Amino acid sequence: MNDAFKSATISGGKLLEKIVSFSIILMASRHFGSEGIGEFFYYFSTVSLFIPLMDFGFEKLLMRRWWDKNETEKKQMLGNIIILKMISGSTSLLFAITVDFCVRGPESKWQAIVGAFLAIYFDEAGGLFRTPKRVKNIFTLDIISPLISRICTLVLFLITFGEIASGHQFVFIYAASNAVGLLISITGLKGYSPVFNTVSKPRLIELAKAGLPFSMTSLCVMISLYVDSVMLGYFSISEVGLYNSAYRIILVVAALSGGTCHVLFPKFIKLKAEGHMAKASHMFFGVLRIHFIIFGSIAVGGLLFGAQMMPAIYGDDFSDAGLPFVILSLLVVTVSFTNVIGHTLEAFGMEKVVMSITMKAALFNFVSNLIFIPVWGMVGAACTTVLTEMVTLIVQFRTLKKYDVMPWKPKELIRGYLFVIILIPIYLLIPPLNIWLSIALGAVAFLTLFFVGKNYWLNGIQIKPEAPK
Repeated sequence: MNDAFKSATISGGKLLEKIVSFSIILMASRHFGSEGIGEFFYYFSTVSLFIPLMDFGFEKLLMRRWWDKNETEKKQMLGNIIILKMISGSTSLLFAITVDFCVRGPESKWQAIVGAFLAIYFDEAGGLFRTPKRVKNIFTLDIISPLISRICTLVLFLITFGEIASGHQFVFIYAASNAVGLLISITGLKGYSPVFNTVSKPRLIELAKAGLPFSMTSLCVMISLYVDSVMLGYFSISEVGLYNSAYRIILVVAALSGGTCHVLFPKFIKLKAEGHMAKASHMFFGVLRIHFIIFGSIAVGGLLFGAQMMPAIYGDDFSDAGLPFVILSLLVVTVSFTNVIGHTLEAFGMEKVVMSITMKAALFNFVSNLIFIPVWGMVGAACTTVLTEMVTLIVQFRTLKKYDVMPWKPKELIRGYLFVIILIPIYLLIPPLNIWLSIALGAVAFLTLFFVGKNYWLNGIQIKPEAPK
């Protein structure tokens, strides 16, 4: 199975899982209203701030060191990492409860924080347990486990639909369904049962130090993604619901680039070790061109049709989410780029540089939110999020060139820019009909332009590098 097919398969699996997730959130939004779903998003956002502390870069660290270890050492490393995972998880829970109390005071609910924590922690632990398969380019569990979890969420929600009346109760449904995904993910350890008899304080400290740059990078990303929802929760839980109703659609689409990153990270590690940097560069810029064609086109569609989508999807009560959605649409393409570039830099051993970039971006995002959210609310949060991601992207590109990470071929992106430029006036010609008909016509326009000029748009792209001679 070549790399392009693997990326497409993983992205397709993620898309299916995100569609189920979005269906659940859509039903929950209509059931709970903006206030209730805002409460749900608030608790998940609060806990999500501490995902990097739960994760601590253990998955990437395990992949980086996997091929340097013999079979016994791999099992020992897994044992040490699992112990660290338990320690970091407990610490994350305490921090999340503290933040909730500081933000909402007497209205804080530690039980809801625990439910959201379990949901996220089970998902994070499942990702770690699937790593031995992923490092061997076997991604079946990465597709199946999250999808089954979300199907379980949907089933449980339908069963309890008439019994749960608030967003903070809803988090426990996610916790139960993610526990199912965790049990499935444990099969990823087959043949590599963790060994705990070599766990020692020096080993734990060494692994924690090695994972710190990955964790700090992820922490800064989480701050940029979720601190706005937590801050909005101080002013208005209803605006948290409206803002996230728009934001989650954007994140669903932007997350599809994760399929490419899953494949690229171990592939780039191998190409670097073998000294095939020209092939890595060719693959890298080819992926960015494809991403610009796909995600750039979606972003333009969001800018043009997004304001009509919110009331059409969630109902008239969510019409105020239209403007944040239009602004956040720009994230679809920028996040797809920053995901790929960030994973590429980390694969080439530049995780400390990535950490520095994301720390500065997180600080910029935090300060900007402090300034704009009290004045403009969720619109200010949307503007700050987009601006932060754009600044991050510019700095990432400058870093690639400054450190001469790989042969520099930005001209390979020109055909991607041209595709989107041609598509914009075509979109503008679509009459303002029913929003779903407009989206369908936009999809037809995209596919027609793509397949008519496929050989030109994809000219020179070779996602799967030639076998080393």
